Amino acid sequence: MNLITACLRVKEVNSLCYKYSSMYEGIYAARDFVNMPPNELTPRKFADAISELLQGDTARVACMNKWAVEKLQMGGIIAVGKGSMNPPQVVTVYYEGDAESKEVLGLVGKGVTYDSGGLSLKSAANQEFMKDDMAGAATVVGVLRALMLLKYPVNIVAVLPLVENIPSGMAYHVDDIITMYNGLTVEVKNTDAEGRLILADALTYAQEKGATKLIDLATLTGACVTALGTVRTGMIGNQQEWMNTFFRIAEKNHEKIWQLPSDAAYDKALQSRVADLKNTGGREAGAITAGMFLKHFVHPSVPWLHLDIAGTAFQETPDETGYYGATGVGVKAILEVLRGGRSEG
Repeated sequence: MNLITACLRVKEVNSLCYKYSSMYEGIYAARDFVNMPPNELTPRKFADAISELLQGDTARVACMNKWAVEKLQMGGIIAVGKGSMNPPQVVTVYYEGDAESKEVLGLVGKGVTYDSGGLSLKSAANQEFMKDDMAGAATVVGVLRALMLLKYPVNIVAVLPLVENIPSGMAYHVDDIITMYNGLTVEVKNTDAEGRLILADALTYAQEKGATKLIDLATLTGACVTALGTVRTGMIGNQQEWMNTFFRIAEKNHEKIWQLPSDAAYDKALQSRVADLKNTGGREAGAITAGMFLKHFVHPSVPWLHLDIAGTAFQETPDETGYYGATGVGVKAILEVLRGGRSEG
């Protein structure tokens, strides 16, 4: 909590007010997108809305349609989007706030605008609230919207893979083997483990576009909700210092994180006899093995952390204030990381 006292000058008060009003504009933008019904937020409509919201002096938006994605051979995104009459889109946003710096933060957000589970169909009860499966992408959009107002001297490349995971005669199957954008082959053992497939291609693309650090956000696994409930976001990464920095700043800004283990032994669950990887390691340690899957698509020299916001992105029941729905989780923490984690004193 920040207290505005008599010792603060008018300029400092104005600066604080502008910072928090900009931050909450980003949070409300993320919430609004997540709360939209899925028939009003198809991949194409989401891509168009992002372009309209973020196009500006410091941000540049590029959209790829289904044919462009197929030409690049983004196998994960192509496979997951095959079943829907609403074809996949990939939105890339470049925020250029410091032309002198070569440091570029890559932000990748899962953008499944509706997740039925595909041919591995969820139960009717488990399909409720699956409009929130694009909350990772919405958080990234919220961060960028706030940055356009705050004008921090940082560089961002954001990659947002947008798909619907719907069963049909065109849908991808269990036991398919798909070739990912980075050339690895993946044996599909569950079409409801789709988020990691689109994120993997997006992570590869973000590094290709110059990302020197990475954060991905995704409502990725029910296993994370089982482990941490709706209180904390799960975190896995490849460099402890980067994870420690994010944990400290997130906690200070009232966004609770918990680091999950990532021992090499967990990787064994993803071994396939017929491909480089399986897309799921089974029920045991599901949040961990999902994160470990993504690690295969990040160069070891690039600091990366994965945030599983499955439990924290959406409040399904009203809290003590009566609020329910999308939370915009992650916007505050990422903005503070970009600001350098300084406190106001």
